[in-house]
Amino acid sequence: MVLEKITAGVVLFGYEVKTLREGKGDLTGSFVSLDNRGEAWVENWNLPRYSGCSLVKLDPRRRRKLLLEKKEIAKIQRALEQGGVTIVPLEVFLQENHLIKVRIALVRGKKKWDKREGIKRKEEERRMRGVIRGK
Repeated sequence: MVLEKITAGVVLFGYEVKTLREGKGDLTGSFVSLDNRGEAWVENWNLPRYSGCSLVKLDPRRRRKLLLEKKEIAKIQRALEQGGVTIVPLEVFLQENHLIKVRIALVRGKKKWDKREGIKRKEEERRMRGVIRGK
């Protein structure tokens, strides 16, 4: 369950921006962490090497710094201290002024009963679609 969404800037190298403009880059399995200096980092974000450049030999899954205001970082830290909350990147997008932004979210995992309700709802919808089709 998404509790709150926050838009953040991200520090990238030039070839990483070109990779994102090509439509490459994978947020699967990535997460946001805070260090003891009050900085936010995206971990495990896969940005492969730009196809037009053969000189760069950096790790495609390196840590990338997020640009957030102090009050936003403080809010995230308070939520993490309460427990049961994780920060994940949802999407990467290009803003109209040509800046790359990352939308992150404070999320809480589903309880077992939440999952059961979701499964029941999906089964009912599937059954209703079958009745409407005449099966």
